[in-house]
Amino acid sequence: MRRPVVAGNWKMHGSRSANQALLTELERRLKPEWPIDVVVFPPYVYLTDAGRLLDGGQIRLGAQDVCAEAGGAFTGQVSVAMLKDVGCRYVIIGHSERRRLYHEDDALVARKFAAVVQAGLIPVLCVGETLEEHEAHQAEAVVASAKTIAHAISNPRLGFSGSTAFRMRRSSSAVSCGKGSFSAFIV
Repeated sequence: MRRPVVAGNWKMHGSRSANQALLTELERRLKPEWPIDVVVFPPYVYLTDAGRLLDGGQIRLGAQDVCAEAGGAFTGQVSVAMLKDVGCRYVIIGHSERRRLYHEDDALVARKFAAVVQAGLIPVLCVGETLEEHEAHQAEAVVASAKTIAHAISNPRLGFSGSTAFRMRRSSSAVSCGKGSFSAFIV
């Protein structure tokens, strides 16, 4: 039986002292017998600090995004190799904020997904409708329309192996991830 994952995306919040206090308290309260995996997704600038604090503990480290490219002249981007180097095991892909604010489409999300899986990390793929689409009862149509990603992740030429996390959630600036009409997580 696969273990459920409880994850926290910190978005653009935190400080070194607040992060240390939070992670220390989370580790202290987490019971080894609980049948869950816990993952935190701090901002990039805190990944190394969080990785050091979590080393040897029960909480896993993840990144909020990744570049689809392996390296090169991509100012401000972070590669999967860099994420592995600081101890990340999970990566959020396709978050609604990235889609809406940075115009990331399904094709780019699929490339990021492939890069993460090929590097041996676990992608957390967000697929869901906006608040407006939800209120217009378009949730199922929007989630079903993510065929570009579904096709890419099922493409045997990509040679995926290991665990794959797939999360469907409604998300918008008004409704936080996890409160939507869709709630599936497959690891």
